[in-house]
Amino acid sequence: MSVLVRAWRVRGAAAAVVQGFRTLQFPSQRQARTHASDARKKSDQEWRAALSPLEYDVLRCGGTERPFTGEYTAFYPDSGHFACKGCETPLYSAQSKFESSCGWPAFDKAYAGSVRLRVDSSHGMTRWEILCAGCDGHLGHVFSGERYTETSQRHCVNSVSVIYGPDPVDQDETAFDFAQYGDGKDTN
Repeated sequence: MSVLVRAWRVRGAAAAVVQGFRTLQFPSQRQARTHASDARKKSDQEWRAALSPLEYDVLRCGGTERPFTGEYTAFYPDSGHFACKGCETPLYSAQSKFESSCGWPAFDKAYAGSVRLRVDSSHGMTRWEILCAGCDGHLGHVFSGERYTETSQRHCVNSVSVIYGPDPVDQDETAFDFAQYGDGKDTN
């Protein structure tokens, strides 16, 4: 793979593509929160203009990318974080990412308050859908009890719904306490 380095401005945040991986750096967490509140106000037309067709299908319509095709599936950085592609809210640290062989990036915990859960009863099964708390974008699904990590949770996330940032985020990470969501209602 050739090394591709290209920089541009994204809503005031410096972004770069390095070695084929999209990265995003935030000048401040306050700026990321501002983008998140602006994202909730976007119209469908604005979302379509801001996202690729696949990103729109996943983030706004709850679609899923094909397994083992995402750019972050086999990407394991030593540091940094993964943020929402729709609103730049930091979601997961690089340290929470692990190999699960499920075909999508897997994380075992999220930054506190960055994601919320909703019951998804599609496809003849009941699962917990992960949504970005900043823009309500669909990220994937969370599964528990698989014992891959100490949290025994696997946040199965679509690569197209996130973007990697090389800078660490100083924020606590937590696993979900499913006992509090036992009634099947939204976590928001």
